[in-house]
Amino acid sequence: MMGQQPDSGGAGAAPPPESPSRREPARRTQFGREPQALLRSSNLGLEKLRFGMRLAKDLRHLRLKRYEHAARAIDEAGRLEQQSR
Repeated sequence: MMGQQPDSGGAGAAPPPESPSRREPARRTQFGREPQALLRSSNLGLEKLRFGMRLAKDLRHLRLKRYEHAARAIDEAGRLEQQSR
């Protein structure tokens, strides 16, 4: 129907790539009062993501090439996090 918003994908859907919530941890780290706590929190999130990706690869739900690509991207995000400390 016209005038309606598209479905957001449900309650557990990830925000769009350019949404403010994806940029929020970095912004809070830069301007917040407790940057170390936010960095630890983001590091924990990266560790959970690494574990989930390895599990998906090991269970053969993810092809090796896609796993390698994701592992490189996660590693790069971790390096960016360490540079901001």
